Amino acid sequence: MNESIRTALAADLGVLRRADHRDLATRIDRALRQGDLIALFPGVYVAAGTQNSLEIQMRAIAAAAPDAVVTGWAAATAHRWEVPRGRRIDVASLQLQPRAWIRVEERSVPAPLIMRPRRLRLTRRPLTALDLVPELGPEALYVALRSGVTPAAVAEAFALTPKRRGNRARAAAVAACTNNAWSAAEAAAHLGLVTRGVTGWVANRVVAGAEVAERFVLDIAFEDLRLGFEIDGRAYHGSREQFEHDRERVLRYAELGWEVIRVTAASVLANPDAFARRVRTILQVRRGDRSGWR
Repeated sequence: MNESIRTALAADLGVLRRADHRDLATRIDRALRQGDLIALFPGVYVAAGTQNSLEIQMRAIAAAAPDAVVTGWAAATAHRWEVPRGRRIDVASLQLQPRAWIRVEERSVPAPLIMRPRRLRLTRRPLTALDLVPELGPEALYVALRSGVTPAAVAEAFALTPKRRGNRARAAAVAACTNNAWSAAEAAAHLGLVTRGVTGWVANRVVAGAEVAERFVLDIAFEDLRLGFEIDGRAYHGSREQFEHDRERVLRYAELGWEVIRVTAASVLANPDAFARRVRTILQVRRGDRSGWR
């Protein structure tokens, strides 16, 4: 490959636009004939061998259409979320035409919901999660919340994108995550507690140890009693190593002044109301209030 082409590609992070390098037109045409460059779009080129790189493809999309925004699983991958990979990259645009490797939804993305890292243009995390709800259900929002997205940010993104197909499912998912649920079992537990009028709890409360890196997260915490509940799914807690780790963590919680009660996700999902009733009874015992027991 010609050195000037190589330099231009490096400066433009792997994607070369003819319009930005008119002085290289002759060299670009030669590189295309020799197979050193591949045209992903008219006037948008990448080095041969890089055309299947997701990051390069997303940069090429941004270079090809000024309004194009990568959404869905590709944006989620850029956010470092583990989600199923689709066959085509989803893009929101009013200008870009679909291709074999691109699926285009004709819409504009509000500017506050777009991020532009390293010459990419993709949806911010709250909208990325909402875009994935029709495919993944509420789990898309749980992934986002586990990564640090707040329920308020999700609700704001939803408010900024009204009248979309699939918004009924998105509204239900947003409602399920109002109290910062990180899983379906946590969402069921929250619903049970709210329905039963159990108050004074916070979800996913960080408990910090003496070391900077020592941080635990309690699924449900009653701070006045230093009492926490952890909802264990078999997928995360089924191995022998995890069993040992969980027991060690319970001891560490005790050393930090917290009592932790572990319940199974299956029991909470099967009967959220029963879980909430038992939590209320435990709270009454801890607080010495036996009125209203049932």
